[in-house]
Amino acid sequence: MRKWLPALALSTALASSVFAAPQALAQESKPAAAKVSSADVAPTANAQTRALAAAHPDAVHAAAVLCGSGYKLQFAEPLPDASRLGTLFTYTKYGVGGKDGACALFDNNTGVRKHMKLKVCPNLTGATCSVDEGTFLDYAGPVRYETRSSDMVDPACSTVNALMWSNGVAIIDRQTHIGACD
Repeated sequence: MRKWLPALALSTALASSVFAAPQALAQESKPAAAKVSSADVAPTANAQTRALAAAHPDAVHAAAVLCGSGYKLQFAEPLPDASRLGTLFTYTKYGVGGKDGACALFDNNTGVRKHMKLKVCPNLTGATCSVDEGTFLDYAGPVRYETRSSDMVDPACSTVNALMWSNGVAIIDRQTHIGACD
């Protein structure tokens, strides 16, 4: 899928400002005038996440499609600050097909290839983390962690690390939880 996505992203990038809209795209993304429905956003999403989702519904939906069925936006954060060199999107799902899950996607909003790393680690001792690292024009990820709903592990408590380098120097280095974690 990553092979045809850059061509799709390039054509869309010509239609929108590189810094104004995330580059994550998917074949099934909504039309530009679409609005993010409340069904696409987790009820626990904060005000910043809801505002970013309302401003960039296509990116929110495209990242959800990349994560898979049943995922809802939990958290969206412009990184490293309002300059928005990247955008971290995190998603959760609960009880879909008997599974709970955490998913993250890290948009590259710079318009040039950057070395990026995205890692999701479940809140379990000895668990294996999911990682996507490389030089990306559009995004790193999606990376996922899924478990059986009966395992009683809250995917929102998974940690996510988003890193972006420029000339060997980290310009983004963010660690947070996928969502609100008790």
